[in-house]
Amino acid sequence: MKRTQIDQLWIRVSEIFSINPADARVGGNRRPRTVLARQAVAWLLHGRGLSLHETAAIMGYKDHTSVMDATAKMEKQPEELRARLQEACADQLPEVVYAHARKRAITWP
Repeated sequence: MKRTQIDQLWIRVSEIFSINPADARVGGNRRPRTVLARQAVAWLLHGRGLSLHETAAIMGYKDHTSVMDATAKMEKQPEELRARLQEACADQLPEVVYAHARKRAITWP
């Protein structure tokens, strides 16, 4: 099975936080480290130019306010963590954003 760009991003962030990638998806697991990993992915995607609504859709959040909350909480994290995330995911982010933008161009009038 071919992994999508967003799956690769989830795997990369999960490795940084030492969590299982399956637990990282929005859903039942609410351990602090898992929640922080989700917030990190939302912060990374929104920081690369995706709108709040687009990021929420990719993440599986109910609405855009969850992305707002996640990005605000990530901004309070140490600069070293944010820099490490951006560095580790730098090669994945453009592909995720491009793939989503291409999908948007096809599906939106």
